[in-house]
Amino acid sequence: MEDLRRVREKRKTGAIGAAGYVLTICLILLVFSSGELHLSGSTGLYSGAAMLFEDAGAYILIAIAAFMAGVIVTVVLLRKRNKEVDNTKNNEEE
Repeated sequence: MEDLRRVREKRKTGAIGAAGYVLTICLILLVFSSGELHLSGSTGLYSGAAMLFEDAGAYILIAIAAFMAGVIVTVVLLRKRNKEVDNTKNNEEE
């Protein structure tokens, strides 16, 4: 039962990692295909709807980068935790 649980967790971790890689590739393609990245923002508009207008590219880029960083940190921490659990189980069996 424990082996099946470990296999399931490895699949989930792999799926999260694959999603992170796909998002990274999409982000790179979006940044380099648009040709121009607007980093200036409108100072006169103070609502969330302001991000839907002309200079929203930088905000969207930052949001996607933050999401990808969160996914990468999550995957790394899950793998580290799984390795520590495996090591403690192996030490207990010995």
